[in-house]
Amino acid sequence: MEEWDSIGVNGCVGAEDEYDRYADKAYVMLIEGRSAAEIADYLHYIASDYMGLRESDGRRRLADRIAQRLVQLYPSLIDDSNEPF
Repeated sequence: MEEWDSIGVNGCVGAEDEYDRYADKAYVMLIEGRSAAEIADYLHYIASDYMGLRESDGRRRLADRIAQRLVQLYPSLIDDSNEPF
């Protein structure tokens, strides 16, 4: 929520879980070995189509940046037995 807050609810009481289902889907995509480009497409779709926000280059760049970061962080989310938490 701190880095990908498409509708600007970070800090709003009651919105702490606003993006959980999207994060869950992105995590499943990581487990499945999906690429950063595929995850970025998903995040961009959620923001621009599903949430109905206006498409913009900035929104696309943010999705790309977040997807790259998720792919980079994924190895740290796996325990020593290579099983996802």
